[in-house]
Amino acid sequence: MHVVFFLLLCGILTCYSVLVIDLKRKSAAQGVVSETRIPAWIFTAWFVGAVFWGGRFLTIRVPGLFDITIERLLFLLVLGSVVHRMIRREKRSGQEDFLTEVAMGFLLILCLISMAIHGFRAPNPGMPDPWFLFLSGYLFPAIVYVFFRGQNLNLDLLEHIFWCFFGVGCYVAFLAYLEFFGLREYVYPRYINDPKIWLHLDRARGPFLNAGINGLIIVQAFLCGVYLYASKKPLRWILGPLVLAMIPTIYFCQTRSVYLAFLVCAVALATLLKVDLPKWKILALPTALVVFLAIGISPRLLSPDRRAGGVYQVEEVKIRLILIERSFEMILERPFLGHGFGQFLRVASERFRGRYPIPGTAEEQVQHHHLLGLWAELGIMGVTVYALIMLRGLTRGVVVISKKTLDERTRNLALVCVLGLVAYLLNNNFLEPGYFLPYNAAAFTFLASAENLYVYALSLHSPHIPTVWGTKCTAPSTA
Repeated sequence: MHVVFFLLLCGILTCYSVLVIDLKRKSAAQGVVSETRIPAWIFTAWFVGAVFWGGRFLTIRVPGLFDITIERLLFLLVLGSVVHRMIRREKRSGQEDFLTEVAMGFLLILCLISMAIHGFRAPNPGMPDPWFLFLSGYLFPAIVYVFFRGQNLNLDLLEHIFWCFFGVGCYVAFLAYLEFFGLREYVYPRYINDPKIWLHLDRARGPFLNAGINGLIIVQAFLCGVYLYASKKPLRWILGPLVLAMIPTIYFCQTRSVYLAFLVCAVALATLLKVDLPKWKILALPTALVVFLAIGISPRLLSPDRRAGGVYQVEEVKIRLILIERSFEMILERPFLGHGFGQFLRVASERFRGRYPIPGTAEEQVQHHHLLGLWAELGIMGVTVYALIMLRGLTRGVVVISKKTLDERTRNLALVCVLGLVAYLLNNNFLEPGYFLPYNAAAFTFLASAENLYVYALSLHSPHIPTVWGTKCTAPSTA
């Protein structure tokens, strides 16, 4: 195992060195420092590794240390880039406050203090590990946010990231076809088919092993694909079929929260996306496919069988209602300080099992509503800070979308970022996102990009862009 670790580390460092040397050589030849390629390729390499080559794919356990995985090794590149820019003290184009960064830092400190009091590790193997939830749900996504906010944004960088999300989404959608039609012998990575991990095994759960997360990643990739289709005219012949092929895979995940997120995003795209051809030509075939699918499953819509097209899973609704009741009880007991980060399952099972039993099963359940779970664990301070972070990014993105003085490209990019974040927040009303690092990282990428686009719009000397929560409207110096 140590040999494998050494070879992986050497390979990553070699590839990074070659990339940096090549880009510096090209930049020197052109007399300009590249601000697009290095960040885009660093993030792409890590994000692909996080989606497909996480702990389920390969884990090297070193005694006394945390587990080492491919995606964590690749994450060193992201972290190294952040540290490098901090050491060099590079200034961003555009002056603004650091309110969101300060809020994230406060939330991270709050989590650490809570874990110091209530424990960093799970009390028994059957419960979630607070430290793992902290890393994958908050710390690493916050570093990704800082990584993108530290860049001097140009629109090409954001389009590179959209290509990354779209490419990952295309492969995840391809896996969904294989999973849904029983062609699992062709599925890669192989751990997706592991029968020991029984959750959502009968659905298209993808490399996340969770149908809700898998479907939402496809929805976000669909958003990126529609933007690329609208803006890349020479590639429409291939982008069009790929985007259309994603639509059935939303159904293959068989998750109602994903259906809702897709519906909201589709309506918003139809209303707000700026394109150079009539929207009915773009939306006619997708709409026809959705209507045809709805007609086909309508007689079975109230069936409890997901695969038959039913959405009437009453037992699951009852479980979520019980979890909500448990959350309210926990909130009323400790509304300000909470019961401890990552402690919902332990506290709920120890103290509320009798009053609010889970119907139909003896197995305990984690909270399936992110904000309620966060409130129960971190109290009013934690949930308020988190909500303000998200609300600030959404507000800035909406401001960019609504200003007709900006070019269509900028407004379309902001639209995709806002919808990607909205889809994430909607989906989180039905699950706990802390277990899924790439899912959270994608959302924080959209968050950082929405804020970057706002600052970018300010730098264009637009007098019509209002300030949002403290941003200074001074444009960057050209001296």
